[in-house]
Amino acid sequence: MERFVDLGVSFFDPDFTLDPFPYLEELYGREDILGFQADGMNFIFRFDQASQVIRGRHCRRQPLANPEIEARERIYDERYPTRARHFSLAYPGMAGSGKPDFVVKRLLMEFLDETAGAADFSGAAPIFARLGQAGRLDDYIESVQTLPLRVMLETCGLPFSEEDLADLVAAGMDFIKALDNFADEAPLAGAEAGLVRLWAYLGERLPEAAPDSKIRSFFDRGLALGVSEESLFVNFGGFVIQALSNTAGLSSAYVLRNLIRYPEVRIELEKNRDLVQSPDVIIELLRRDNHVKALSRQVHEDFALDGFPMRRGESIFLFFPGVNLDPAEYPNPLSIDLNRQHTGGKHLVFGGSAHLCIGRNLGIAFVRNMVEGFVRYLPEQAHILEDEVDVDGTWIAERIIRKMPIALGSA
Repeated sequence: MERFVDLGVSFFDPDFTLDPFPYLEELYGREDILGFQADGMNFIFRFDQASQVIRGRHCRRQPLANPEIEARERIYDERYPTRARHFSLAYPGMAGSGKPDFVVKRLLMEFLDETAGAADFSGAAPIFARLGQAGRLDDYIESVQTLPLRVMLETCGLPFSEEDLADLVAAGMDFIKALDNFADEAPLAGAEAGLVRLWAYLGERLPEAAPDSKIRSFFDRGLALGVSEESLFVNFGGFVIQALSNTAGLSSAYVLRNLIRYPEVRIELEKNRDLVQSPDVIIELLRRDNHVKALSRQVHEDFALDGFPMRRGESIFLFFPGVNLDPAEYPNPLSIDLNRQHTGGKHLVFGGSAHLCIGRNLGIAFVRNMVEGFVRYLPEQAHILEDEVDVDGTWIAERIIRKMPIALGSA
């Protein structure tokens, strides 16, 4: 009995990236398999299994102690010192003992929740205005790419230029590409350069922040708790480069794509605008399709996953598009059900347990604002120019649409 069956398509194939369900539909009902294999990697794709891996103690993000890996990492640390310093201070504990720094994590979560509550999304107005016009929008991705970062920096009071925004978005893309490529050195040089750009920006701009700004308050509270200034610097910067430089904007693109594909959902939201205020509705839109592709986990202790033995030292990937479309958890998974309930651990859109996304409230606030604008301004006849959609399928962690043209109709 095979645990992982060959999917028969490359994980990086654009068709699979944009619409994986047809490749997985028959596999969901097979109790004789644990997951699928593609490009030499093993993936689990069912909701219950992913929940066990994320919420259990047997699997972690960090690789096991291994002389070969440790020797390789020592070489990488010498070649990419900024990356090494970043991981040594990052709150998830991605280096050394792997133990998370819960003081820093809680501090960041409180800061991001405050930012979410105070965020001003008026910067999205030009995007909505353009969607409301006739003709063609050549690329929604380009129009939204810097918006989440702009909202964050404006709200927390950190000065920036348009050049800063463009540099930080590029840095984030380079950094994320390297996150789950443990054995591939090729993306690491880009990640190093991205972190150098980030640290240079923060070193220049933080002293310019106003004394009563939220970013200054974040640093003051952290220092009062005994957190080093460098750790605060790294962890704030890590959220900027890992999340705001790509995550929220790309998620909004998938949400927009589905609101155009399913006009009945858009009509229902237009009739009942209060639905958009429900976190369950926003999570349902993100469940149906979003940018997160796959994240790796390393087996640290032997255990059984749905009766299948998992051995210490093995690596598995969580395939989130499959998890989010599992018919055993979500009846009629391809439909967008605005009445679907996601409370009580009924979704993994923002991870779970110790791996819960610290910026989830800011992400929900951003997507909610974008949905409000889409519902209000998007023409009824709008459609995605599917043949011109461009996908960057070269990296494991993200499912990236890098160009999405939209036909908005005639005047």
